[in-house]
Amino acid sequence: MTSALPGVLPIFADDTVGAMDLSRQYAETRDAQDPIGHFSARFHIADEQLVYFDGNSLGRLPLTTRDRLRDAIDREWGGELVRGWGQVDRPGRTGR
Repeated sequence: MTSALPGVLPIFADDTVGAMDLSRQYAETRDAQDPIGHFSARFHIADEQLVYFDGNSLGRLPLTTRDRLRDAIDREWGGELVRGWGQVDRPGRTGR
């Protein structure tokens, strides 16, 4: 699908109604206005340029999950050994 306007993808076949701006400037402006944009700070993002769409993945690692797993490894397993695994509800709490 091509457009008479550079950087704009037509949504409708006639190329005149409902064109969508695909410019970087437009995307950055919309990102700055995003009311939930701050949620990205809750995830481990090693490559900010990577656009990640994988339906068979757990997605980006939530920082709270990483921290809770570290706690389970360091304190419960490392410090309490087998006594630390007596909490039956731990799988349900990890990652929340």
